[in-house]
Amino acid sequence: MKRKSFQDYLWGSAVSSGMGILGIIAGACSVVAYFFAPDIEISLKYLLAVLFIMFPIIYIGLKTAYAIYEDFLKDISHPPLIPKIIKVKAPSKFYDTSIAVIITEPTTTLTQGTIVSIYFLVSEFEELIALGEVINVQQDDKKVHVLITHDYDLKKDQDN
Repeated sequence: MKRKSFQDYLWGSAVSSGMGILGIIAGACSVVAYFFAPDIEISLKYLLAVLFIMFPIIYIGLKTAYAIYEDFLKDISHPPLIPKIIKVKAPSKFYDTSIAVIITEPTTTLTQGTIVSIYFLVSEFEELIALGEVINVQQDDKKVHVLITHDYDLKKDQDN
């Protein structure tokens, strides 16, 4: 199952680690310690209550962070990290102040709202030609639509 939100990661980590049962046991122990621990000068019942409640929370948090990290490594290991441009077209009237819309190869590294830079590869050097913003990622084939908002090289070519 592909996890899509932080809640999915959190729930999956809690269920897979069996921490639900440990959390209930820890909660019960902290309640028992609070009411039945003998009164001593340093209140051990408060320390135990905090430790028994915090241990499952910290453990689930670390397990969730590690699951997110593992999925991130899986996502970035799938090419292409730098997608190639498939098609360029004029923007719609809604984006009348923009320069162009490009469609790139499918990638999981770009999401809607991401600011991107577009480069030409010329003699082993990358030359910045434009900046844009991801306006759409197709759900079925993961192709990315980028709206070019600032160009740095294209206008020079058009003027000549």
